[in-house]
Amino acid sequence: MARVLDETDWLTRTTAPLRLVHYVRTRTTARAKRLLAVAACRLVAKHLRRDDVRRDLDRAERDAAGDAPSDPDALSPATTAVLRTHRQYGEDVSPPVAAARAVAAACAANVNAGVLSTFEWVLLAGRDDPALPSALCDLVREVVGNPFRPWRVQPPWLAPGGRIAPDGSAVAVPESALALARLADTRPDFGLLPVLADELEGAGWADAELLAHLRHGPNHVRGCWALDVVLGRG
Repeated sequence: MARVLDETDWLTRTTAPLRLVHYVRTRTTARAKRLLAVAACRLVAKHLRRDDVRRDLDRAERDAAGDAPSDPDALSPATTAVLRTHRQYGEDVSPPVAAARAVAAACAANVNAGVLSTFEWVLLAGRDDPALPSALCDLVREVVGNPFRPWRVQPPWLAPGGRIAPDGSAVAVPESALALARLADTRPDFGLLPVLADELEGAGWADAELLAHLRHGPNHVRGCWALDVVLGRG
């Protein structure tokens, strides 16, 4: 029987990214899972050979990030076309086909099943890349953060803009930091995140994990957990 995942595993694991994804499928938002699936696909984007598949991936990211209409049928025509095309490949699991199937899974209506299936297809598409499992583990931590030290975003007993840090302390997001976070998110421009950390620290934020992630986190993607905390996405 596999050992239960603990915080040390979460923070240090560089293999078996599927185990991390299994753990957080019911512990994070649909938005985060969709953006995580999209970011995973981008790790094997060099294998995507079709423009329509790339467009599906871009559209899935825009929809999850709120940059596109939230109509649940917005992705249906393109996604249906991709899935129909994939069925023609039968048992073909070459990198281009596996990468395209990863994109189709990332667009799936069932986001819980989709994110897991996406990771499975990404691992298959990048099976010749020994660094891929570690990159996927880092990606899960980039989007999910540390589920063993969760933030509470805008609990109802706090004034608007309130956050509860993992240690139970209450902090507020100053308008200057919120404006900077929105700019970093919508461009996106992750080069602004160290400046955001300085703004937050000056406003009394003391959580070392969040501040360090904003300042030093490698390979930020849309859905960055620390940026989402500041923006009030929980």
